[in-house]
Order: sequence, then C-alpha cells, then structure tokens
Amino acid sequence: MSNLLVKTTLIHFYGNNKDILSARRVFDEIAERSSVTWNAMIKGYCSQRERAKKCCREALLLFRDMLNDVSGVNPTDTTMSSVHMPVTSEDYVALSNAYASAGRWQQVEMVRKKMKLKRVEIKPGGSSI
Repeated sequence: MSNLLVKTTLIHFYGNNKDILSARRVFDEIAERSSVTWNAMIKGYCSQRERAKKCCREALLLFRDMLNDVSGVNPTDTTMSSVHMPVTSEDYVALSNAYASAGRWQQVEMVRKKMKLKRVEIKPGGSSI
C-alpha cells in the first residue's frame, strides 16, 4: 500500500471524525498530492457542520491553493460538488476569486450566475479574505 494512499485514508478518517486539525496536519506532510488527496481535505473541511462558516472558508482557500498548485492537479467532479456549497456571500466571492486567480473565467461566470439566482448580495470591499 502506498504512503500517499495511507495518508489520504487518514485525512478521510480524521475529517469524518471531526478532527480537522489532525487531517490538515497529515495533508501538510504530503509533498506530492493527488486529486483524491486534495478532495479528501476539502471535503473534510466542508463536512464540519459545527464550524461550518470557518471551515467552508478554509475549504475555499485550499481549493484556491489547489488551482494554483504547480503540480497541475485538476479539480474533479468531487472537488466541484464540495466547494459549490458556500455558506455566506463572502464565500461566493472567495470561490469566484479562486477561479479568477487561476484564469478559469467560465467557472467565474458560473459562480456569478449562481449568486444572481440565489440573490446573494455582496458589499463592495466586504470580503474578509
């Protein structure tokens, strides 16, 4: 069994058991991550219901890091379904900004359309990220 598989399984385990700090510690130890590893950590953050707002923001920041990672790992359908559950208007802005910083303009437009549909209002300069 590969070291990456073992560490990714640990990330899933810790995330599912609400120990997101241990999950992140294992994630940070991994030098070369696969899309499965990124997804495990992002999904781990998104599953933290008690701290939903803070963890959602962390998931979006991690997603931005994934998009900008030099290894070229691309988001999968699992990644997209995890990060498309923003909690606040600031989270939508962060998601849109993550896509923009990676030059993914179609996704920026998709997020903005979703914001319009959900009537999400943003205040200029109101993002905390």
